[in-house]
Amino acid sequence: MTRPIAFISIIMLLALPGSAQTGKLGVFLGAGTMFYQGDLVTTAIVPPQTLSWTVDAGLQWQLHRRWAVQLNYTAGDIKGADAFAPKESRRARGFSFQSYVHELSLRAIWHIVPTDRFPLSPYLTAGVGGLYSDLTINAASATTSGLEGSYSPFSLSIPIGIGLLYQINCPWAIKAEAVYHWTLSDHLDGVSERPRGNPKLKDGVWDVNVGVVWFFMGCNKAGNRYEDCDELYKGVDLQKLQDQYK
Repeated sequence: MTRPIAFISIIMLLALPGSAQTGKLGVFLGAGTMFYQGDLVTTAIVPPQTLSWTVDAGLQWQLHRRWAVQLNYTAGDIKGADAFAPKESRRARGFSFQSYVHELSLRAIWHIVPTDRFPLSPYLTAGVGGLYSDLTINAASATTSGLEGSYSPFSLSIPIGIGLLYQINCPWAIKAEAVYHWTLSDHLDGVSERPRGNPKLKDGVWDVNVGVVWFFMGCNKAGNRYEDCDELYKGVDLQKLQDQYK
């Protein structure tokens, strides 16, 4: 019982209001696991055998205490196989694939609590990007791939997710996030048309990662935090002050 209590206590202490400082422009790097959902993996809980790696990197602009913009590059490995399907009919089909995906996206981040008051800040993120899939299919899939017709390895993607940012100090922060990449493609796995697949079910990719953020701008002297102007000038007659120094 002592370990759970200690863990909860640490989280509560991190979430207490404080004087957190945030930079304005930084770079980030993260790593984690990636897995796909589509015609070859339709269950909510994906088979452990289909889990693989992912890396994330990019730029982050902290525009406001609650808003940020992120240019994100994501690369990873996705795979699926009928051998792990719960239904015998799917296992008998014998399809499998592996693909390396690359995505470049522009995302907005909304912090649920102000980053300059709380060191621990949960956030929501969403954006739009382009995804490239380098597909490799097995022999069973290849025998029917010609029936799918021609399709592009590029697709529009819409990353949507949640995250948690902990500001260690002004230049450094760590984060953890889970992002689902919606795509307009049903060919990340090489299977789409009936009876081989479901053309109404678009393929998607999960990206769960942890990383570090380094703010190289905005941490000099007084410019390293976003001030609460209402609190800072509380009780001050600004109009009188302006008239005095005209």
